Amino acid sequence: MLLSKINPVNNLTHPMRLVAVWTMFLITVQCTLAQVNVDAKSSSTIVEEQVANQSYPELYKLAREAGWKGQYNSSLKLYSNLLDLYPNDVDGLLGRGLVYYWSGDYSKAEIDLKAVLSAAPKYVDAWQTLGNIYLADDEFTSAIESYSKWQQLEPSNPLPLLAIGKAHIVAGNNSDAQPYFIKALELGISPAIIQPFLRGNALKRIPTSWESALDIEYDSFGSDDKKDWVQFKLSTLHQWESVSVNLGVKDTRRFGLRNQAIALDSYLNLWKSAYVNLLIQTAFDPEILPENDILLELYQGLPFQTEFSLNTRIMEFPSTSVRFLGAGIALYKGQYYLRYRFTRIYKENGNGLAQTVWARRYHSGINNYFEFVGSSSYEIFLESSSNTIATHEGWSVALNWHQTIKRNMGMTCGLTYESLEDFPSRRQIRVGTFYQW
Repeated sequence: MLLSKINPVNNLTHPMRLVAVWTMFLITVQCTLAQVNVDAKSSSTIVEEQVANQSYPELYKLAREAGWKGQYNSSLKLYSNLLDLYPNDVDGLLGRGLVYYWSGDYSKAEIDLKAVLSAAPKYVDAWQTLGNIYLADDEFTSAIESYSKWQQLEPSNPLPLLAIGKAHIVAGNNSDAQPYFIKALELGISPAIIQPFLRGNALKRIPTSWESALDIEYDSFGSDDKKDWVQFKLSTLHQWESVSVNLGVKDTRRFGLRNQAIALDSYLNLWKSAYVNLLIQTAFDPEILPENDILLELYQGLPFQTEFSLNTRIMEFPSTSVRFLGAGIALYKGQYYLRYRFTRIYKENGNGLAQTVWARRYHSGINNYFEFVGSSSYEIFLESSSNTIATHEGWSVALNWHQTIKRNMGMTCGLTYESLEDFPSRRQIRVGTFYQW
């Protein structure tokens, strides 16, 4: 009752009361809208004042962080504000050009980058970014020219060489890309970085056009009644644009017997990121080795620097044969190469399963690495006394080292330990040398 007495609206008649309420509502709305406009203008003024009051490092940081977060419109506005305050600032122009590039506006990005290089022709980041812009816009010749300027300014940096090689690959000029990749490898870039840009596994076959190698293997056993094994291998490899051929001869001595064999190991690039490896070995008058040993393995590169493979193999002996069928997966990660392969073995006296893992670490180029190999498999060889094959299940571990000593010369060495069922354990040492030209 007290409230109704002091409220003047309640003292009005019903029609007058409606008019008064409506009038008060309109006045309230207008006052609210006016205040909102004042607040918006004040807020905008405050933001402009904050931007105007920012120092160069603070304003540049705001613009750069907005670009990194994908807030391209805000970043472009901030960079433009910075350039209004600091005209012709090369870092500001480069930053704005980068954001134009990220947002797909290549023409404006090119204008900003050319302005940077007009003022600072030795600004390597600008040459790199300009090359990226041209490459994204399918202007391959201009991209290569920009990357080449970058490479001239930093001759010991492998990254511009990688960029030039990548531009040739994207343009479809695979053979033109190889010299740049080779030089990048010589300057120490990781092989795994180059791998995604190559067709198939060309990386493993492009160090030189020719390579000759001599390898010696010596095996000893923990048993007095087993004579040591020795094997010599001499081989020569030649690399063409899309195929490599390695021809070798072997002299194998086991159980007091001796066999010679000739081997052909070839890699052929197929479609994009695919290649095939064919290995054929034929023994003369086989008493230890299989008469024919044929391996065919297909590799396919996948996203995320991974690689899938399928393989089939047949070992033909005078009285029987052994067949293999398997698959593998590999990962290139930084300076590391990891691979796993499993193989199903089909033989006369029962089937089996073999598994092998490789872990390799590259250092200072493609020819320099350490490698670990672990396997659970079967040792298969011919017993001349009965003219039948012997299979012994077991496991093995190996450590390998491959190192360039001089520019075109190097050496290899390795140690293997193998434990087999119903057969003495085997210890192997391998040494070798290679020459490239």
